Amino acid sequence: MRSEVKSAVDFLTNLLRSGNVSSDQCTIFNRTLETLLTAHYQNHWFPEKPFKGSGYRCLRINHKMDPLVHKAGSQCGVQEGSLRAFLPNELTMWIDPREVSYRIGEDGSIGVLYDEREQQQELTQNSQQVHYEQPQQQPDLTQNSQQVQQQQPIQQQFQNLGLADLTIPRDLFLTSCKDQYNRNRSFLPTDAMHFSQLAAFVSS
Repeated sequence: MRSEVKSAVDFLTNLLRSGNVSSDQCTIFNRTLETLLTAHYQNHWFPEKPFKGSGYRCLRINHKMDPLVHKAGSQCGVQEGSLRAFLPNELTMWIDPREVSYRIGEDGSIGVLYDEREQQQELTQNSQQVHYEQPQQQPDLTQNSQQVQQQQPIQQQFQNLGLADLTIPRDLFLTSCKDQYNRNRSFLPTDAMHFSQLAAFVSS
């Protein structure tokens, strides 16, 4: 009920705001009318039968001002004469479950202020668009963490081979053995003993 009532109240409030009604008065009018309509519809709201009680919920302005609109206007200091000056002379609003519509004039066309089905369709479409958007590729933190964890024992083995002072590039552990050797051969010591120890380590 809240969405339907709010759409109707906001519509009338915007009509007053477009006139010479102050912002504070519009705020009071909005809150008061929303409270009045919610209480008025409390036992006359049937979501399973949206058109039941539609006449009771209808707001009507013609030669007589709707009593609830009149009461909300009085609460904010806007008298009936001012209401008639800013609101249409002929206005009918149907506030029903899942739909709010209005008509200006006796022979005017009907406009829709709120349609729950359209809103649900828009939400579904937006959800599908978000779903099909290609997400940005995120780094695999789990894989990186495992790789870092694997580095420690390998470095320890280098220390056991007498290579404690050897600086090992991080990407040495991220490619194949062949690529590692070709990419990082410049950092390796030229001492024959070190090469033989390294060969023994790689083949182990």
